[in-house]
Amino acid sequence: MGKSSMVGMMNSNISLTYLTLRFWAISRGEGTLPSFPGPTIRGAFGLSLRRIVCHLTHSTADCNTCILKGSCAYSVIFEGIPPANRIYLRKYPRIPQPFVLLIEPQKQRITLKPNQYFTFGLRLFGPATTLYPYVIQATILMLKRGLGKERVPFILEKVCDEQGNLIFQNGNTFIATIHPNTLTMDDKVSQSIKQIRIAFQTPTRLLVNGKLSRAPTLEQILRAIVRRVRILLAFYGKGAIPDVPKNLLDATRLSRPVNDMLHPFHVFRYSGRQKRQMTFKGFIGECTYDWHANDINPEIWLRAASLVHIGKATSFGFGRIDYEVIE
Repeated sequence: MGKSSMVGMMNSNISLTYLTLRFWAISRGEGTLPSFPGPTIRGAFGLSLRRIVCHLTHSTADCNTCILKGSCAYSVIFEGIPPANRIYLRKYPRIPQPFVLLIEPQKQRITLKPNQYFTFGLRLFGPATTLYPYVIQATILMLKRGLGKERVPFILEKVCDEQGNLIFQNGNTFIATIHPNTLTMDDKVSQSIKQIRIAFQTPTRLLVNGKLSRAPTLEQILRAIVRRVRILLAFYGKGAIPDVPKNLLDATRLSRPVNDMLHPFHVFRYSGRQKRQMTFKGFIGECTYDWHANDINPEIWLRAASLVHIGKATSFGFGRIDYEVIE
């Protein structure tokens, strides 16, 4: 059987547009941020986005009852309101949001001083890619209002895309026109694989049988990737949804870890919606797995996962991975 059939009959007609924004901010005060500020940034970003676009009273607004929910930048990007005719995730009140945060975790709390640079990123998917001017304006407001317990204010110095092209510069009154990239589920992969190294660059939360996994198998990782990618393609992509690659998932059962360097990572956040402190438990680090199926290649799915993240709470910046195939 050929390689294409082994990975689920992929083709370039299946695609997902995405747009990566990189923010450079300069602090205007002193204070601290958590070692992983993803939840802090996400919460502040959502509030600021709503402030700049919502026409209703913010304290009582309900996106589900608003006639603009299908076109409003806040509801489209942040609320995860499902379409009326959905066939996926019908039991859930929300669908995955069409963005992920790009955050670099630190070993300890981030200490901020005046005129210190602070950088982070955000990646939009599907129709949300056209709304990037709202994202930039919301980020300007978010930084001006301040981050962290001390509400440290920032100035947004510049915004660039993934290639380094300038989109916005502090002092300008315009945002450059940019075009999204496209992730295609094609078959351009390495010829053969001996090992697969997966680096979990941010805390990752994988549920296996309803419980958080501490040391996932390659099968559990690939199942999480396949689920994540198919769901995003269903709600935000173009073309037919790829079939579940059963042959690929079967092949992962033969794989075993050969170099496990994963360790726990806890993230604490205060939920404004639930009015309580929450703890997100996950793992971070890297693990190398052996690979025995010479005629089956998981690289298509790994490539997609490196863009869309995997596991729970990806909009907080969780689940960002990188990978290397060793031939």
